[in-house]
Amino acid sequence: MALPRHYRITPLALAPLLLTQLALACCGERDESKLVESLTSGEAAARQEAEQRAEQAVERGEPRAFVARGVTLDVPPSWTQTPPANSFRIAQLVLPSGAEIIVSGGIQGSIEGNIARWEGQVTGGSPQRTTIARGDFTIHAIESTGTYASGLPSDPGERPNHTLLGAIIEGGPEGLLFVKLVAPASDVTDDVRVRFANMLASVR
Repeated sequence: MALPRHYRITPLALAPLLLTQLALACCGERDESKLVESLTSGEAAARQEAEQRAEQAVERGEPRAFVARGVTLDVPPSWTQTPPANSFRIAQLVLPSGAEIIVSGGIQGSIEGNIARWEGQVTGGSPQRTTIARGDFTIHAIESTGTYASGLPSDPGERPNHTLLGAIIEGGPEGLLFVKLVAPASDVTDDVRVRFANMLASVR
């Protein structure tokens, strides 16, 4: 029997409670399995309801909340979250075109140093930077189109005519959050740019 926190248990009040529980136990009327069954079925119903709400939100075209390192962003419903391809990624989002948005954290170096590193990964382009404040957060963003090469041993090499959209979100409880999209320039449409910007602007 659950009691309110403010309920003061006295010996006189405790006696009937113990007697009642003892009587139920002796008579076999205390069925804990029914309690467990009820809780389990309730959890299942709650999960099903949450899944249905998520599906309905997708059908209505509503963004869904995406959380990484204590930072929440609103992601378009058509951008699918998939398991990270390696341990360096916190998460990844796949666009309908097949392009990936990589979300990561714990990268060494300063904000300026990492933005400059992204600039250096794209040659022949004209990088555009912007910095905006959203509440307690500061977003440092960059866009550049040209020949992309990450410089990593695992990278397939140079990729001509690719666009990089990147952002470093400052102010999260677990440090900097890095969000990066690299895709063929033809796949980075104005609609993708707007959705990417809206996702960043929704930070909280």
